[in-house]
Amino acid sequence: MRRAAAVWTVGLGLILVAAMSGPAYAAGPEVWTANAFEQILQPTPRPAGAATSISWDAARNERQSAQVLLRHTAAFTVTGVTFTDLAGPATLGRGNLSFKLQQYYDADGNGGGHPDPLSNDPTVAVGANATQGIWLTVDVPRGQAAGPYSGNATVHTTAGEKVVPIALTVYAVEIPDPADSEYVSGTWSVFMNGYADSDGGIIADEIWDKYRYPRYSPQWWTLMDNIAEEMKAQRHNQLHVSIDLVLDGGSRLVNGQYTFDWSRFDQFIERFLAHGAVTTFRGNPLLNAGPGGSNKVWIINSSGKIGQAAVGSVDANRWLNAYIPALKAHLDAKGWTARWYQTISDEPSNPSNYADLVALYRSYFGPISTIQDAINGRSTDYVGSVDIWIPSVQEFEDADGWYGGRQELGEQVWSYTCGFCSDPADGWLDRMTLQAPSTAKLIAWGNYRYGITGFFHWGYNAWAESGYTGTGGGEPRPGDGYIVYPDPANTTVRSSVRGIATRDGHEDYELLRILGERDPAAAHDLARSLVESFDVYSTDPAFIAQQSKALLVAAANAVN
Repeated sequence: MRRAAAVWTVGLGLILVAAMSGPAYAAGPEVWTANAFEQILQPTPRPAGAATSISWDAARNERQSAQVLLRHTAAFTVTGVTFTDLAGPATLGRGNLSFKLQQYYDADGNGGGHPDPLSNDPTVAVGANATQGIWLTVDVPRGQAAGPYSGNATVHTTAGEKVVPIALTVYAVEIPDPADSEYVSGTWSVFMNGYADSDGGIIADEIWDKYRYPRYSPQWWTLMDNIAEEMKAQRHNQLHVSIDLVLDGGSRLVNGQYTFDWSRFDQFIERFLAHGAVTTFRGNPLLNAGPGGSNKVWIINSSGKIGQAAVGSVDANRWLNAYIPALKAHLDAKGWTARWYQTISDEPSNPSNYADLVALYRSYFGPISTIQDAINGRSTDYVGSVDIWIPSVQEFEDADGWYGGRQELGEQVWSYTCGFCSDPADGWLDRMTLQAPSTAKLIAWGNYRYGITGFFHWGYNAWAESGYTGTGGGEPRPGDGYIVYPDPANTTVRSSVRGIATRDGHEDYELLRILGERDPAAAHDLARSLVESFDVYSTDPAFIAQQSKALLVAAANAVN
């Protein structure tokens, strides 16, 4: 078994994060602070010498988060958090500061509350001798004047108010918006139906099942708007486009001929584009997936439903030779062709069927065709068919440089995490609920270290397939199939600590790229100081914070 190991500095001059300090607090809940890389469980008492203020370092157009922890011998209620403006070289308004209350979810059924979901509600009741986390986030605007800023957050409780001093240093370096980033982050989202690869049956309609919103109703669209904002906040910038959108627009097979209506397809994509959340679109797989798969084509059948047809059958060929050219013509008309990344078969298992379908797809799309797929095992069988390779982090390491060879040939490589293919129990970087949040952040550092240009995780909101019930327990791989939680009461989703950590990693990737354009060796050494490989990486929150600041300082110095 391989396992995570601490990695120490590689000869860089590093700047230490200043210890957080603050005033002694009066009677009432104990208050202390922690950085965003620590996982703090509800039974955790306040440690001796704990910090009581927040110290942030940020680039322009970057978000930074930290934890405020409260604990009291008696039960109390947190009733909200308010902020002052941050004063400095210019005012950073309080509207750029926000909070989320930590929720605790017993994902593995062992009775422990794991701090992952983040509530959208402003209040929470806290039991006696239980630690309650509050996540504070600053969103530094583009062009914000560099320099030190200061202000306060006030935590309001029924047991009194607690003032937490905030210090922020903004550095003169700016990262791009997610929609302008060259680094792609995607997941398999289930905003319509989730289908079984084995027989085409519906596994779940996650939105209807959890929210009871009819598809395309005003509430459904409000939820999509809120999801788009959450994706943007996580820097999740590839949009999965379901085949249901083609069907729901009114596309049908009539008298042996397909007619296509792209109205829902366009409405959905344009909604996410309007939020500035998207760079590329992931086309729904053309073939079914997994072991024993890649032998059936996803089609709209004569009954007006999504179904499957055997590869090479009349039904399969009729669909493919109608759908692919119609899709190409429509994408051309919308100006989206270069942004369309087609999945042929997720984790394919039949190289011959795969290659034949890629050849057909490319015959219609020509030179502007991009094929992306998670390939686990037998990668050499897919050479010539794949433009963007997405191996699991374990497969990448076990391939012993093979994917580096694909990069040298001009092909892209992304990384992939899923509990089925790289078990976190064996020490692999992932973003499971039970892992420390730093593991989700460090995936991006490992990606930069290896020249990997994107990240894919199979589940954004695949709650049913993951075994998520909302009541805890029973999940074989907690968090594997989702990075957000349902929140029907607020017509939105709840973010997660893992989502914040993922965002942090993606922001760091941008800073590594900025530094690497000017000093490649320094950027590489910094990335490697935290991630030697996808199963050998630092687990020390203080050291991770130290290196994160060292990166920020180095990137700012490189551009000034």
